[in-house]
Amino acid sequence: MNTYTADAPLEVRVRFHSGHLDIDSANTGTATATVQALDPADQHSVEIARSARVELDGTRLTVDVPGKWRRSSHVRVRLCLPELSSVTSQSGDVVVTSTGELGELRVRTGSGEVRAPAVRGAVDIKAGAATVVVGTAGSIFLASGRAHLTAQSVGDVAFKAGHGEAALQSTSGQVIVKGGGVGLEVREAGSGEVHFDVGSGSAHVGVLEGTTVQLDLSSGRGDVRCDLPLDSAAPEGGAGLRVRLRTGSGDVVVGRAQPSSYDEVSG
Repeated sequence: MNTYTADAPLEVRVRFHSGHLDIDSANTGTATATVQALDPADQHSVEIARSARVELDGTRLTVDVPGKWRRSSHVRVRLCLPELSSVTSQSGDVVVTSTGELGELRVRTGSGEVRAPAVRGAVDIKAGAATVVVGTAGSIFLASGRAHLTAQSVGDVAFKAGHGEAALQSTSGQVIVKGGGVGLEVREAGSGEVHFDVGSGSAHVGVLEGTTVQLDLSSGRGDVRCDLPLDSAAPEGGAGLRVRLRTGSGDVVVGRAQPSSYDEVSG
């Protein structure tokens, strides 16, 4: 274990081939980094973990696990960081789990799973395939060939995938969803914009009571429905929420908000 004195948030970069990244964010006055083989019997991974380079330069912490990427190694990187630290992870295959509140989280991986209960700033993920579960975040950007996103409360969302789905409990900013075969559910939208433009897939947007909405709904093959009371006249001061849902094949529905929440992210 590498231990450092750290009273302020850190900028952390982690690079490894494959494995788990566990992040504990808390105000302890120290930062620690540990690299171990996922399987103690895997001698190659044990040697790779032992050769890991861990350095703290000012507020920048680097964890670099070397090795030839053509030969797989599987390690577990454990970080204990000051609250609101920002973490960047680069890997071929990763499972990222955090506790506490991060400043930002950035992940680049071939395939991965990310679970983060609280990120004050941006969650930024690019992956070949990804499953992402977020509690609260300032914004989420997810670009992937195949992706599944679940979030409790978020400001802005940009979701781009060949195939996948985004399930958002509460949004307050700009939500943009694009892709080939993609589904969208927003249970509580109260302000901002929701743009959904896909080749196929269905979208359902729940609108908080008392919110004025401007609608643009279209489906090449499927149901188009608004369960809200309609007024042909534009509201004074403009709409508080703009919803544009377009799909080549699928249903697009706008209705009342659904207050029941998705499963909370532990942490």
